[in-house]
Amino acid sequence: MCSQPCCRLCPTFIYCFDLTTLKDIKDNCIDAKSFSSRGRMLAADEENMDNCSTTLKEFVILGFSGSEELQSLLFVIFLAIYVVTFAGNFTIIYITTADAHLQSPMYFFIRNLSVLEIFYITVTQPLILSTLLGRKHVLFPGCLIQLYIFVSLTSTECFLLALMAYDRYSAICRPLLYRMVMTSHSCTRLVLSVWLGGFLAPTVQVILISKLSFCGHNEINYFVCDIAPLLKLACSDTSANEIVAFSMGGFVTLGSLVCVSISYVCIVAQIIRIPTTLGKRRAFSTCASHLIVAGVYFGTVVAMYVRPTSQYSLETDRIAALLYMIVTPLFNPLIYSFRNKEVKDALSKTILKISKYIKI
Repeated sequence: MCSQPCCRLCPTFIYCFDLTTLKDIKDNCIDAKSFSSRGRMLAADEENMDNCSTTLKEFVILGFSGSEELQSLLFVIFLAIYVVTFAGNFTIIYITTADAHLQSPMYFFIRNLSVLEIFYITVTQPLILSTLLGRKHVLFPGCLIQLYIFVSLTSTECFLLALMAYDRYSAICRPLLYRMVMTSHSCTRLVLSVWLGGFLAPTVQVILISKLSFCGHNEINYFVCDIAPLLKLACSDTSANEIVAFSMGGFVTLGSLVCVSISYVCIVAQIIRIPTTLGKRRAFSTCASHLIVAGVYFGTVVAMYVRPTSQYSLETDRIAALLYMIVTPLFNPLIYSFRNKEVKDALSKTILKISKYIKI
């Protein structure tokens, strides 16, 4: 305790002054002002340190900016895209399951791709629609769960597209061994491995992100919770996260892209050897749809993830994200149905059955 007649209370310290003379009072008051100013600065620093030591409990997904009329218009557009995408992929699943002519390994993989796309849009688009309605807040655990599922599905799609490229390679380049290699049991094991590998790939990254400290503003200027936007908000060291993200992106994305590229180099070399033009056209038609889908998907994913986080560009990544989150799942069923005669025939039969049932 202070025994002097006059004391001054500062934010972090108590300063006491001797009042024996007026000069002492004046000198001590000047010193007190200096100490008080320093005390306030120290208190502010301590407050900032307290904020940085406290992890944020929720984030705000900014999504799209604009007037209420624009937000309403975008909501209608994205809701229509969601319904069409869901219906298109569900149709592919139905016809490749029900039609006896679509039971080959290629259609088994296409069916799994459509299942994946439905999961994909169910994870991302409801959150986008929610932000357009003004519900922009998401809890930190919910953000981590959405991030994990989102990145897992992205990794799974990379592996699945690589597997589909290998299937086309086996069918065109090794036709005599195709039925022996691509049995129903081996296809099931391959697909299970793809799904398991896809959901194991982001585990380390998500665990590292869960241990980061987030302070200051909590606004994610993006459509969903993703790796780069979250690392931008962290106030602790993210070097380990960046190394893991770059390594994972390189292994999953570039590794799958290399498999797809090698498969198609071999396919093109084999097609060139076919003597007739009709034979070449038939061979290429079996893999043209997959080649288009893989090209669009890998192009956007490589642009997003296979680079250091320091090179993160907001506007470029928002455009790329819309391509592989919304456009790719929408056009996949359209590409596979319009460019594949067997799928078109099965779809026509299904429509006829439905129309007859409705008339009855």
